[in-house]
Amino acid sequence: LSEKDALGIAGWTADFPAYSIDKEDGNANGSIAIRATRDTKAGEYRVRLKTEYAVEEATVRVFDVAVAQGIKVGIIKSYDNTLESATKEMGVDYALLDSTMLEEGNLSKFNTIVVDIRAYLVRDDLKRNNSHLLEYVKDGGNLVVTYQRPQEWKPEYAPYPFTLSGKRVTSEDAPVEVLNPQHPLFNVPNKIVDDDWNDWKQERAMYFPTNVSKEYIRLLSSHDPDEPALATGYLVASYGKGTYIYTSYVWYRQLKEMNHGAFRCFANMISYQANRK
Repeated sequence: LSEKDALGIAGWTADFPAYSIDKEDGNANGSIAIRATRDTKAGEYRVRLKTEYAVEEATVRVFDVAVAQGIKVGIIKSYDNTLESATKEMGVDYALLDSTMLEEGNLSKFNTIVVDIRAYLVRDDLKRNNSHLLEYVKDGGNLVVTYQRPQEWKPEYAPYPFTLSGKRVTSEDAPVEVLNPQHPLFNVPNKIVDDDWNDWKQERAMYFPTNVSKEYIRLLSSHDPDEPALATGYLVASYGKGTYIYTSYVWYRQLKEMNHGAFRCFANMISYQANRK
C-alpha cells in the first residue's frame, strides 16, 4: 500500500513497522509515527490504516504548542507517566529524577522541575529532600507542583506554607475566569484563549489550597453550579531568584486526552522561568 492509501490524507506520511501475528486470534503491539504536512490546519482528522484484511480508523488531533527554546525539565514521577509523555511529545529535553538526584544532584541544570500528582504519597525521597527543591527555587529554578491530597501534604513543603482542603470543582464544563490576563503564564510562549478551557474530561480541579498567603498570585477562579468561586487552584510566587507554581487543576487527565489547551498551559508552566530571564 502507498502511504496515501494507508493514511487516507494526501501528503501525510508515516512509518509502518512490520507486525507479525503468530497464531489465529493473536495480536501484536507497536506504534506508528504519523507526520502531518507543515501546512496542516489545527483540528481533528480521521486517518485510515489498512492491512491486507482490515481497515481501521483513528482520530489525530493537530494543534500548535510553543515551548521556550533549549529548556531542560526534571520530572519527579509518581505512579503516572502522563507528564513524561506530554513533555516528550513537545520535544522538550527532560529527565526523571531519582533519589540520588533529589538528595545530592545538581538541580540547577533544570530550567523547571515538575512534581507529579500525589508524588508526596509515593515518593519518600521527595519528602526527605523537599528542602533541596526549595533551595533549587531560591537559587533561580522553577518548581511546578501538581495536585496533592490533604493527608499527603505538609504546609512546609511550599516556600510560603499553605494547607490543602477537600474543595473541588467537579463539573468539567465549569466556567473558568482568568484573574490576571496579562500574567506571562497566560501569554508566553502561548497566548491562552477562551477555547483552551473547552473539552475537559471529568473535573476541573480538586483539593484547593487554603490559608494562602499574600505572596502567591491567584491566577484562575472556577466553581460548580450554585457554589462559591474558588480562586486558589492555580498559584504562583517568587521565592529568592526563582518561582514556585502550585496547581490543583487536573492537567494530567487533560494531557492524557490530548487536550490542546492543557498542552498549551503546561508548556507555559515549564517555560516560565526561562522566559522571565
